[in-house]
Amino acid sequence: MFTLVQENKCQIVYVAISILHDLKTLPGESSLSMQPLVSIIIPTYSRPKQLQQCLHALAELDFDRTRTEIVVVDDGSEQDLSSVTAPFRKIFELSLVRQENKGPATARNVGVACSSGEIIAFTDDDCSPQPGWIAALVKALNNDHESIVGGRTENQLAVNRYSKASQLLVDFIYDYYALHHTEMRFFTTNNMACYADSFKEIGGFSVEFSSNASEDREFCHRWQAAGKKFCYAPEALVLHAHHLSAYTFWRQHYNYGKGAHTFHTLRAKANHGSIQVEPFSFYTSLLLSPFTVKSDQPMSLASLIFLSQVANASGFFAQLINSKIASSKRSFRTLEYTQDGTPGTLVLAKMEQSREILEICPSTVTLGRQS
Repeated sequence: MFTLVQENKCQIVYVAISILHDLKTLPGESSLSMQPLVSIIIPTYSRPKQLQQCLHALAELDFDRTRTEIVVVDDGSEQDLSSVTAPFRKIFELSLVRQENKGPATARNVGVACSSGEIIAFTDDDCSPQPGWIAALVKALNNDHESIVGGRTENQLAVNRYSKASQLLVDFIYDYYALHHTEMRFFTTNNMACYADSFKEIGGFSVEFSSNASEDREFCHRWQAAGKKFCYAPEALVLHAHHLSAYTFWRQHYNYGKGAHTFHTLRAKANHGSIQVEPFSFYTSLLLSPFTVKSDQPMSLASLIFLSQVANASGFFAQLINSKIASSKRSFRTLEYTQDGTPGTLVLAKMEQSREILEICPSTVTLGRQS
């Protein structure tokens, strides 16, 4: 009898502690075991160093690691990223998914399809979510499946004027739409979270966007049109370290212009109207924003914002011409990918309103969650 008690001593103590913990839990409080499972989706393309830094930041999250999973989607990088992700498998649940290069919108959809979380959170490989990031997003969601939450993003490269100008532009657009045009409000995909069932109900990100530009705006537009809510959580902080040169700054905003054309085209078709862009007052306020926020070197930043709008307009009209030429008569296409060595297939089906919705082919691979 004594031997039996000794063998089960640790188990008895563990049970006693668990009972005491449950008794101490106040009404309205939830224990760690009651926290929702959160899937963090990270698309990446040929940036192993940035991805490693992002994963290091996620390892410092103040959130139960047993209630988080990381899904890294490699969007066709030439380098095998398994050596980057492997060390972090000892810290948290992590999956590496590989797909042919289709852009971040498709990569995020694939990541969601390969995830099992009740809540999905999005960030980018060049971002460093701060320790309280996930906890703040989950708290702001407040068990509301009709809400989408966006956090606060800050530029981590203060000495890089191109990066600073890009972040200033994003901050201005956030404030502008929040104050003047709430129907156009959106959150960027480097700091955003919602419930997985609502994400799938809306249809995921439109894969009309092949580059990293405006898929978040279009998704949030459909979210708004569905009567769902937006919640801003400034406590959910992400530091963004996107190093830009003159060339990459131009290319980034050129792609934004291409994405803006795609977004406005999809929105016009959904509303059965013509393409509409922002009024002239929007651009004048944008150019003056470095002076109104009292930033360092406002004239330099204003010049870069002007350059960004020239690049944006160039991309917009280039996409306009391409859309006149390109033929997109296919009703659907498939995408092959692998999740930790297991092959899978997704069907990208063309739906009404010229958007594409993600569907899982359950016969091809067993994923964490079936739809």
